[in-house]
Amino acid sequence: MMTAVNESGGRLLHNMAGRCTSAPLIDTAAKTLENHGYCDYVDADGDHVFEKWDYPVQPLGAVNEGTGEWIGGTGKFAGISGTMKIRSRRLNSLTDGAIQVVGEKLGSYSFTNAVASAKRD
Repeated sequence: MMTAVNESGGRLLHNMAGRCTSAPLIDTAAKTLENHGYCDYVDADGDHVFEKWDYPVQPLGAVNEGTGEWIGGTGKFAGISGTMKIRSRRLNSLTDGAIQVVGEKLGSYSFTNAVASAKRD
C-alpha cells in the first residue's frame, strides 16, 4: 500500500492511494538490488492511473534509482502516458515480508485524447 502527494498541486498522484506489486531481487552477498513492478493508484473520484517501474541491477545503497512509465488509466486519467525517474529510500517495514520506501518521481506525462485532464484546475 502507498499514498502519494503531488507537490505541484496537480491532480496526478495528489492524495491518491496505491497498491504495488513487484519482484525484488536482493543479493546480500553481492550487495545488489534489482526490482520490477506495477502500481495502481486511485483518487477520491475512483479514477485509476497505472504505472510500470524498473530498478536495474545496482548496488544496495541509501538511495536507489529507477525509471517509471505511465501505462494507462481510467476516467480523467484515460489515455495517459509518460515517463519518470524515481529515487527511493527503503524504510523499516512494520509488516514482515513487505518492503516500504519513500521517494520522489520526476517526469512528464501527456494524454492521447483531449477529454482527459489531470492538470490543476
